[in-house]
Amino acid sequence: MANQLHGNVLLVEDDEVNQMVIKGLLILLGCNVSVASAGQEALDMLTDPAASYDVVIMDVGLPDMTGKQVTQKLRNSSCKLKSVPVIALTGQSATQDQKDCLESGMTSFIAKPTTKEILFNELKQILV
Repeated sequence: MANQLHGNVLLVEDDEVNQMVIKGLLILLGCNVSVASAGQEALDMLTDPAASYDVVIMDVGLPDMTGKQVTQKLRNSSCKLKSVPVIALTGQSATQDQKDCLESGMTSFIAKPTTKEILFNELKQILV
């Protein structure tokens, strides 16, 4: 795949293996990647006044709160990144799960396991 993406991605994922795999794929695509392992950590990173993320890839099942809850808190905040695109990442791919993610303020949805091509096709809409 000749196309490269350029942007700052916050990956919010609590599973270390998934972190390594998805971060590796994002780096191969040309992205700068920061990682958060829990919802509150992600909120702290996103609400930091110095934060600069172009997109968030958010696991739905986090240990301290759901990705949907994190997204809702972000959308209701006053931080400069409150409208950053948030892509849901989950093993639950039922239609209702997708609907719930979108209703929580997430922008789109990727089912696990994912591939470099799926990530590229989703992110190319955002990281232009």
